[in-house]
Amino acid sequence: MKKYLLHFLALVICIVNVQIAASAEQAYDTEQLPSFTTFQDVLHIDDITAIQYGVIVNSITKKCADIDYEDLRKWLDTYWNFHYDRVIAPMEAFSLDGEYIKLWNEDKSQAFIVYPGGGIIAGKYGEPYELNGVVKQNYVWYLPYIGNARNALNTANGTLKYTYITQVNEMEFKAQNQREFTKDDDIEIPQADLLITHNASSWAVDEIKKAAACNLMVYDLSAKYTQPITRYEFCRLVYRLIATEFEPNTDSRLGIEMTIRDVLSQRGITDRVTFSDCSYLEVEYLASMDIIQGMGDGTFAPDAYITREQAAALLYRTAAFLGNKTLVAPTNNGIYDDQAFISNWALDAVASMKAMGIMQGVSETEFAPQDTYTTEQAIATMLRLYECN
Repeated sequence: MKKYLLHFLALVICIVNVQIAASAEQAYDTEQLPSFTTFQDVLHIDDITAIQYGVIVNSITKKCADIDYEDLRKWLDTYWNFHYDRVIAPMEAFSLDGEYIKLWNEDKSQAFIVYPGGGIIAGKYGEPYELNGVVKQNYVWYLPYIGNARNALNTANGTLKYTYITQVNEMEFKAQNQREFTKDDDIEIPQADLLITHNASSWAVDEIKKAAACNLMVYDLSAKYTQPITRYEFCRLVYRLIATEFEPNTDSRLGIEMTIRDVLSQRGITDRVTFSDCSYLEVEYLASMDIIQGMGDGTFAPDAYITREQAAALLYRTAAFLGNKTLVAPTNNGIYDDQAFISNWALDAVASMKAMGIMQGVSETEFAPQDTYTTEQAIATMLRLYECN
C-alpha cells in the first residue's frame, strides 16, 4: 500500500509541476506587447502629473524651446488616452524631419521622445545585423491610431509649434522660451530588445534575430515558433518578404500594402484572385502574383497547416517572382529517398530549394513532403531567401 501511495504522490507532484510550468510559459507569452493600447500605457505612466517638463525641438535646425507647464498639460490632455497601434519598422520608415517633443518626469530620471506625427519607439526589435555591407536594425513603434480623431493631435502639435518654435523667416524664430540646444535635448532611443525568442528552438534563435533585423518578421507569430504554421500565416511571411525586398524600410501598418500595390502596378497585374473561404489581402495579392494556389475547388483553406512540399513550392515561386539571381535549375533525380511521395507539382521546387540551401529535408535522405512546417522553419527559410536574392 505504501508503495502505491508513493507512486500516487509522485504522479500528483509531476502533474502539478507540469501545470506550473505551463502556467509560467503562458504568463511569459503574455509579455508580448499589445497591438492596440493608449499613449499613457506606451509610456508606462499612470498619472499625467508625473510628466513635469517638456521641450520642443526642431530636428533640422536644432532650435528648441521649453514648454510652459500649462501648455504642456493641454498637450498631454489631448494625447493621454489616445489610442495607439503597434508597428514594426526601421527608423527610416518614417520621416523624422520636423518637431519632436521630449518629456521628463519631475527629477528628470526618465525621458520620453514623441516623434513627428506622434510616434514613440518602445525599443529595438532584434539586434543589428549587417547584410551585404548594410546594417539592418528594426524597432517596435507605437503610432497614433488612424482615424479622424488624429486631427486633435495635429492641432495640439501645431499649437506648440506656433507658440514656441515657428520660423518667421530665414533668420528669425518665435522667441518664447527658446534656448540653446544641449545634449539633454537630443533623441534617446530605448535600447531594450523587445524581440521574443525564449520559446524558439535553439537552432532557430539566430535566424529569427536576423529576420527581425531585416524587417521580415510578423510580430504575432512570435508566440508560436515551434508550432505548425497555417497556410495563411505562411502567406503573411511571404507577403512581408516581397514588400521588404522591394522597399527595405516598409512599415508593418500601411507600408506593406502600399509597397505591394506599387509592385503589382509595376508588373501590370490588375486581376484580383479571390477564394470562397477567406478574404485576406495577403492571400488575394499573392494569388494574383501566381505565387499561391487554392485547393482546386475555389477555396484556399487558410487555417489548414501548410505541408513541407507546399512550403517549398511557395518559396520557389516567390524566388521566381523576385527574379532571384541564384535560382537554381531543378534536377529531380534522386534528391531524396522518399521522392516518390513528393507530388509532381512540387518536385522542381523541392529540388531547387535544396540546391540553393533555402529548405533542406528532415534528414540527409528524407524530405517528408506531407509533414507540417513550423513557424520558426518558415521564418528561417524566408531569411535565407532574402539573403541570397
